[in-house]
Amino acid sequence: MTRPRLAAAIAVACFISGCAQTQPSLDAERYTGATPIDGNGRHNLDALWQRLRSGLSFSDTAHPDVERQLGQLRARHVDAVSERAAPFLDLVLDEAQSRGMPAEVALLPMLESGYRPQAVSPGKAAGLWQIMPGTADHLGLRRSAGYDGRRDVKASTEAALDYLQALNRTFEGDWLLTLAAYNSGPRTVQRAVEANRRQGKSTAFWDLELPRVTQEYVPRLLALSKIIAEPDAFGVKLASQGEVTELASVEIGPQVDLSFAAAAAGLSSARFYELNAGLTPGTRQLDQPLALLLPRDNARALQQKLGRVPATRSARWVSYRMHADDTPESLAERFDTSATALVAVNRQAGNELDAGQEVLVPVDGKAVARASGATTRPDRDADILATDQPLRERISRLMTVSYPVQPGDSLAALSEQFRVQVDDLRRWNGLSESTSAEQPLEAGRTMLVYLDAPAGAPPQG
Repeated sequence: MTRPRLAAAIAVACFISGCAQTQPSLDAERYTGATPIDGNGRHNLDALWQRLRSGLSFSDTAHPDVERQLGQLRARHVDAVSERAAPFLDLVLDEAQSRGMPAEVALLPMLESGYRPQAVSPGKAAGLWQIMPGTADHLGLRRSAGYDGRRDVKASTEAALDYLQALNRTFEGDWLLTLAAYNSGPRTVQRAVEANRRQGKSTAFWDLELPRVTQEYVPRLLALSKIIAEPDAFGVKLASQGEVTELASVEIGPQVDLSFAAAAAGLSSARFYELNAGLTPGTRQLDQPLALLLPRDNARALQQKLGRVPATRSARWVSYRMHADDTPESLAERFDTSATALVAVNRQAGNELDAGQEVLVPVDGKAVARASGATTRPDRDADILATDQPLRERISRLMTVSYPVQPGDSLAALSEQFRVQVDDLRRWNGLSESTSAEQPLEAGRTMLVYLDAPAGAPPQG
């Protein structure tokens, strides 16, 4: 981000309203994962909290306002938010400390969002850092129909820390004023400072006339830092058992199909979007490059496969389990693709594709209608089959496509695309008979589609 643009962000966006002038919250749903790019792939949770403690540097934690906030913070809420923080805390702490910022900065998302990347406030602030739409625009965070940079953990963290550093320069290194400005806007804090200065009063944070929310926000962060420093003294049990998986950042171009990225990385759609909350579920491609956050081993797998896929490839991808009599050539013929490409994308050791191996196959609607991708049927299918013997016999001769619903897809559209009956789609996916064929399906949902197996193909079970 260029300095002129950052200056504009401060002068225009946040001088008006701050990033998110909301009451601090410690409630949110749980996330699991973690964050750096280098290392051995695992972090000890207790070591992470120790590293955070060693970086705490604020000395105002004995103020009466801090004591009042300590009385209001509930131990169980802090326990819960410490679990949610674990996935991304390492990334935020790393980035803050690499810039020479105090470790307390890494606690801000605990107050702002409960460390939930998908959090949205009533005032439309979003993401870990609760950034307002106008502020996001001036900070250079992209927003589109399929992507919101405010919810992108890596992009929003970099932007928020850029902004905090700029505020800290504005307030001449005073971090309490910096935090107050992050909450209520720098102009609000500057006016309070100027008013006290004219009256010959102290311009320290504790002596300023500021909005009530801001008067509580800064002491609440200090109270939280005090709890993190001495959890046992406050009856808090920080999530410290076990290890946290490191996340790595993988750059992808706009031509990369996101369903391919998730499948190639070996992640479920739910896990993929959990880690990359900036993406709208169901989005297939973006028109600009993107940095994905993935567990380190999964990131390595994606990088390897990206290097084997033609840059212009934009087909949809499905996962297929190889059978004993499958060959790259027979698969290529069925899916209307190249045997060389299949081997290149999916090879493990040597140049063979082995029976039982899950392989990625590029397909379009017509190719899927001619062939099929293979996935394991969910448990609920067994219940459906048990009560419908004719359907069981029919499905025993079929193979399965696991199809990620795209925005605008409906049962009628899928029926036409895959050449199957709408009633079958309803039955296979547990939908009621009243579900309209024309009603758009939930984007990102996985639909099961059973297709006729090619002659000679063994039944799936």
